[in-house]
Amino acid sequence: MKSDGLIRFEAAVGNAVLATNTVCIGLDGVANERCKKTDFLTISWATDNPKGASMSARNFAIRSSLVYVGEAFQEYLEYINEHSSDDSLKKILSRQGEMRDKIKALSKRANDLRPYWESAVVLLVRWRNKVVHGSQTGLSEHYKKTLRAHKSEINQLHADIDIEQTLEHFASNKITLKDFSTLICITTYYVQHLDAVFDLSKTKTAITN
Repeated sequence: MKSDGLIRFEAAVGNAVLATNTVCIGLDGVANERCKKTDFLTISWATDNPKGASMSARNFAIRSSLVYVGEAFQEYLEYINEHSSDDSLKKILSRQGEMRDKIKALSKRANDLRPYWESAVVLLVRWRNKVVHGSQTGLSEHYKKTLRAHKSEINQLHADIDIEQTLEHFASNKITLKDFSTLICITTYYVQHLDAVFDLSKTKTAITN
């Protein structure tokens, strides 16, 4: 069974993925000039560069959805803080400060995590901070080394993604749809694993996988 916190997180991720993919499909039509604004849309819109406008809008949609998922992840950590029976963990989670430290504390208490999950989740949070705050904080060498060490596994399990390219995209702040999809997929696995590990039985609902 899933906790209420996990159910809300998965719903948020599902909404973000559906909305982002729908936008990207529509924008593909705009870029190739198969889609035109109808009279039913009471907005002004004109461009002499539909491909450029589509790419800009696509990037905006992906970045916005990344922020949305990042916020949902933070809300899930607040849920753990509220319902966990681990007082030492609650102390860390309730602290103002680096999200990285909270993720590390959670990972230390969770068994059988894939070794690159924590690194990917921290990368998502760092990227979200770039978008929202213009943060210049990079990903630590430890996390980059971990992702690179598991490059083949990540490639096999996540639609042939090249994690080295993802790290390059992060450095230049140019997220792709594939980067976004991969990071939220890994973050979802991470949250699902935490939900199974932590004692949230009193908050469980009668919903099964």
